[in-house]
Order: sequence, then structure tokens, then C-alpha cells
Amino acid sequence: MRIPRWNVLVSGLLVLLYAVLTLQTAWQHEPWRDEAQPWLVARDTSLPELFGELRYEAHPGLWYLILFPFAKLGFPYITVGIVHWLLAVVTVALFLWKAPVPWLTKVVFIFSYYMFWQYVIDIRPYVVGILLLFLIAWMYPRRFDRPIRYAGLIFLLFNSNVHSVVIGAAVAGAFAWEAWKGKKLNPRVVAALALMGLGVIALGLQVGFAPPPDNMYEGRHILQYKPINIPNAIKDTFYIGCGPAEYLYAPAIITLLVCLLALADRPVPLLIVLAHLAWLFFLMARVTPGIRHNGLILAALFFAFWIAPACDAPRKPWFQKWVAWLPEYRARVLAAMTALTVAFMISSGHGFRMHYLERKLDYSGCKVLADFLKANPVLLQFPIAAHRHAHLASALPYLPGVKFWYAGLGQFATYVHQDIRHTQADTLPQAEIMRRIEKQFLPPAPVLALLSSPLDPVAYPLYRLIFKVDNTVFGSDEAFYLYARGL
Repeated sequence: MRIPRWNVLVSGLLVLLYAVLTLQTAWQHEPWRDEAQPWLVARDTSLPELFGELRYEAHPGLWYLILFPFAKLGFPYITVGIVHWLLAVVTVALFLWKAPVPWLTKVVFIFSYYMFWQYVIDIRPYVVGILLLFLIAWMYPRRFDRPIRYAGLIFLLFNSNVHSVVIGAAVAGAFAWEAWKGKKLNPRVVAALALMGLGVIALGLQVGFAPPPDNMYEGRHILQYKPINIPNAIKDTFYIGCGPAEYLYAPAIITLLVCLLALADRPVPLLIVLAHLAWLFFLMARVTPGIRHNGLILAALFFAFWIAPACDAPRKPWFQKWVAWLPEYRARVLAAMTALTVAFMISSGHGFRMHYLERKLDYSGCKVLADFLKANPVLLQFPIAAHRHAHLASALPYLPGVKFWYAGLGQFATYVHQDIRHTQADTLPQAEIMRRIEKQFLPPAPVLALLSSPLDPVAYPLYRLIFKVDNTVFGSDEAFYLYARGL
């Protein structure tokens, strides 16, 4: 299908504007602790060790493998942000160029919170899954013409992040059903189905078909049951940063229902979205959710609208009777796009606000701490004893060759091995941590103590605060207090 020249030109200009507006923030963004973890794992493990860690990471290894060559070849840490930024720019370019979505909706979506900040600045594997999902949507009309290429994208989608597993399975299941029903099971299609199955097997081998008995949740994956997380997630999907939740639940849920209703006579995209929503809502209710997961609802909705024109409405009399009361398809899609556009317009300010905060405040403080240590290299000659290593490890990517002695674990390390020992060590009281530091590094031997909360100067008079950073974007628990003893 030929793309009009004006489409290419406008898409290019918008991609350029998007890239320019996000690049400065991406350049100065300080990755938070779980953003830093994949880089540390890629940098400080061998390939077999990396795959051994994935069972504790809860995500398959595609993002880690993307980072692996850069980390091993000694590229600077900023590389992780630039690679992530490039993937987001490519995702936006593909969406603008190819998605069959009204132009106004496209523009407000790419400059809304999730695409303008969450999936371009916050460095996590989700942008990889969104890019793959959009590539699959682009190829969808040609899926039986190029089945191996189509299956390869689904194979990668299975291994991008755990939140994309079910939508990958739904897309693969739809392909298998259409191949069987349409009598298209030729050797290439069978090989494509086998490749999709290998994607599931690869996923299981990486994250484990059962959780490790010594993982941080004591052999479980899920810990809680909070159904309120689901309406909160729907609200933040469409109206993040817009005000009190009680006023936004209804419009957010209505927006989602309008979108689903638009797909009512397109069972394939509708069932794919519903399967994805069921999986996301299950995870949100049973595992502590993050705002970063909510945008995956939007990605699935746009995927469904993208492939819907290539999906015919069933001609069964009972089905036609069931949907006869609906407005025509174009009218329903227009209503859905209008609802999404309005939501993005209302909530888009939150993404710009995050860029402003990122440029004004420290996102984590880890780089500021690392810069202080590198500016005073004599300090790096002494051991650095750290508590709450999950919180403080985010400084180590800036300090190649440096390891912290994690007092809760009693060992030197960089990345966090997320087993039960990590959880137990991370929750030790500060008094016990200081006792262990004193035992490991007997006074008057010099030592640096890196903590996530300040010490009581009366209780620990030998420790002198030499640096702190706690004025962060979120005012979070990722703060750094560096104390010196014997220096």
C-alpha cells in the first residue's frame, strides 16, 4: 500500500520533534535501581550466569541480551539510555507512519505521558514489547504471506517481558485458528507455528515453569490480593496525573468500554485485547503494580484497532443478530478515537511535568553520588559498606570495577541476586547493619558506610557525613547518605 508523500513528511517532522524533545531528558536521566539491574547483570555475568539470573528477575532475557554486547565491550553507562531512547523513537515512527489511526489521536498519543516519558525515559523492557507488538500489527495483513517473519516477531514478543506473554499467546492462537479454519497449514505455516511454540519454551526455560524455591517471595510469584488496583490502573491509563481518583474512575472505565465496544464485531482483535487485559488485571491485583504497566493497556488497544480492518466480522446469522443493535463500525471507532484523544489531551501535561522535574531535580541521586566519589578518588581506595543494596546498587554502573560490601549479605557484589537472602538482608534494621559493619571492619580501620537513611550522630559519633543526596523527583527511598569512619 503506497504511503502518501505528505504522510511521510509529516511523520518525519513529528518523529524529529519527538526525538529532540526527549533526547535531553534521556541523556541526563539517572536510572533507578531496577532500571540499573539489567545493565549490571549484563556487565558482570557470563552468558550462562545471565540466564541463571533470569529465574529471579521475573522477565525473560531479550532486553538483557540487547544490552549484553554494549556492557561487555565497555561502553559508557549512558548507552543504556540511548539504546532505550532509540527503540522508543523507532516505535513512535512506526506508529505515526503505519497505524490506521486518526492523525490527531496519533499526535496526542505520542506526546502523552506513556509514550512521551514512561516508555522513552524510564529504562525498562516494555518499549521492546511495544515495538514488537506494533511490528506484528504492521505485518498482520501479510501474516500468511510471510509466516516465518511473522512468527519470529511473536517469538521475540514472548521473550520481551512477562506482561506481554498472554497477548503473544493470543496472537499466536489466532494465527493457528485461522490457519486451520482457512486450510492454510502448508509447511511454512507449520514451521511458523513451531517457531511460536519455541518462543513459549524459551520463555519457560528462562523465567522457570515454576518459581525457584529460594526466590524473594519464598517460592511464590504472587503475594497479595488487592482488587482496588484494577480500577486505579484503568484510571491511570487514561487520566494519569489529572486529579482525585474518585472523580476519574467513571470516565476512565467508560473510555475503556467505548474502545472495547468499537471492536464488538471483530472477535479476533477483541479477544486478543480481552486476554491481555485479563492477564494484566490479574498481575495488578496480585503483584504490587507500577504505573509503568498501565500503558500496556493502551498498546494493546492500538494493536487491536491496527489489525481490525484486516479482520472480517463473522457472517453467522446468530452473530449478525447479536451485533445488529450496534452503530456501524466506523462510527464506533470514531467514538473510541475521540474518547482516547480527549483523555490524552487532558492527561498529557503529566508527561511534560515529568520532563521538567527530571531536568530540575535528581531522579535517583545515584549519578551525583558516583560523581562525588570519582571526584575524590582517594575514597575509592577504602571499602564501601552498604545497606539496602537493592536501593543503592544504582550507583555502581557509574563506577566500573567497584563493588559494595553489602552488610546484610556479608559479601562484596554489584547486581542484586533477588533471592530470599536479598529480601531478608534488605529489611534488617539499621542498628544490626551497623553492628555488622563494625564487626567486618574493626575500628580504627577506615571504612565508608553508604546508607539509604541518615545515622543518629549521638549513637554513632565516629561516623562523619561527607555526602548526601535526597532531593529526588519522587522523594523516594532511593536516597544516599555517605559516612566516613577513620578518614
